[in-house]
Amino acid sequence: MRFERRPRLGQGWLPLALAAALLGDVLGQEAPLLLDINPRTGPSFPRMLVASGERLFFAADDGEHGCDPWISDGTEAGTFILKDIPGCPSEAIAFKGGFLFAGGELWTSDGTPQGILLLGGNPGYTLYPRRLTLFGDKVVFRGTGSDGTELWVTDGTAEGTTRLKNLAALSSFPRGFTVLGGFVYFWADSDPVGGLWRSDGT
Repeated sequence: MRFERRPRLGQGWLPLALAAALLGDVLGQEAPLLLDINPRTGPSFPRMLVASGERLFFAADDGEHGCDPWISDGTEAGTFILKDIPGCPSEAIAFKGGFLFAGGELWTSDGTPQGILLLGGNPGYTLYPRRLTLFGDKVVFRGTGSDGTELWVTDGTAEGTTRLKNLAALSSFPRGFTVLGGFVYFWADSDPVGGLWRSDGT
């Protein structure tokens, strides 16, 4: 494990309907609605659009299951809910040909209903992963466990999802992840004082 402390230094959402409207403006014509996801109660509020290959991952509310992960290949038949999960996806990134997304927990998806999996590594606690950052063939993020809110890493498997290091007695709240030169740099409220850190992901 390589961690070095450095001296102290002083994703929004775009609705599909809006994207379609903007495209229609560019083309000078009205863009068609791909799919009425929520015909029951009103707007589906699609958000958090992330592309991987020829597929688009997003979160939407169909009026029956609540806010859940969806997938689309750009056709009506190829646009569907992936899984009814607890909570609502809050972040997502393209990862290893599929998607990694965060809600209350960390999930991975290959873009099919059968290929969506909950990643482990945090028994007895809700992980609350935040600030997903691609780092080589891994993703680093901020997660919460028995040691508080610290730096975590995943390789997309349950076994490879783990806390990297406990930087504070309570929580260090790592943030500002920036990848540079084979390291991920971040700020943490580490003991005894906060500072700039870097990690090689191990």
